[in-house]
Amino acid sequence: MWDMTVFTERDDLNAVIDHILTLPTTDPERLFLLGESQGGFVTAITAAMRPKDIRAVIEYYPALCIPEDARKRHHAVKKIPEKEHLGPSVLGRAYSEAVFDYDVFSVLPGYTGPVLIIHGDHDQVVDISYGRRAAQTYAHAEFVCLPGEIHGFTAKGKEKAALLSYEFLRRVLEDDEREEILTIHAKLHPATMQHEGLYNIMTIPFSGSADSKWFHGEIQPGAADVQRRRLWKTIRFCADYTLEGTDYAGNHCRIHIVNTDEGQGWKPVVSTDSKALSFLNGGDCRAVLQGHKNELTVRIFAKPDQ
Repeated sequence: MWDMTVFTERDDLNAVIDHILTLPTTDPERLFLLGESQGGFVTAITAAMRPKDIRAVIEYYPALCIPEDARKRHHAVKKIPEKEHLGPSVLGRAYSEAVFDYDVFSVLPGYTGPVLIIHGDHDQVVDISYGRRAAQTYAHAEFVCLPGEIHGFTAKGKEKAALLSYEFLRRVLEDDEREEILTIHAKLHPATMQHEGLYNIMTIPFSGSADSKWFHGEIQPGAADVQRRRLWKTIRFCADYTLEGTDYAGNHCRIHIVNTDEGQGWKPVVSTDSKALSFLNGGDCRAVLQGHKNELTVRIFAKPDQ
């Protein structure tokens, strides 16, 4: 116990993965990692070490605060005691010493596959800002905030996280045949709020551009994300906007997108007058959102041959 660190746990997880990959019943193309709290930290750094082996990653309230917490507790490596109490555990000096100068956020981009991060906004152990920052750092991450949830989640939160994880894994497996068609960079502008009885309607206008091998263009005026809230809980997001630009065939076109999330992930409905992109009309598209605060990247996936 005195020698345990996040890196010895990473080594243990690597040993487990190595063994699993030798089993005849293992599909090496469908190996997923899920970690909670410190397990989320270990999952993240392990996936970054061997990205080709991991199909997707799920992290619940990942404790990416561990290095910073160690620095706050001890201020200098020489001040770390031989033993320290952390919660119910007594850990050796190696635990804090190993991470004291470690920058976990510089390691995360080593994993470029799909990531789902779920975090509660009442987490008093790992502030939700760590989960949000991680989602922004990864190349392809989804971030879900569970309002009112604490570290470890309540029974209701665990049920919600399980459903979100199932849906994420289902989409990952389905998206093996999908390609990123639209990459949209949006800048959010000041919101307005209206009240309808118990509901608050927040409207967030946005502008920006789209840039991919399939389409280049601009978000047209009038684009807005409308969030319907009841008391403190957002129950529906709906972004409605139009892109205008040039498709990969060199033709001028317009693309209209309505991207909705009612708690089961983003479900974009896309229509276009482009013949080259006609597969988007009525197609089974998927959307992933990245970033936070005032800037977002929206990635829309579809099957070009559908």
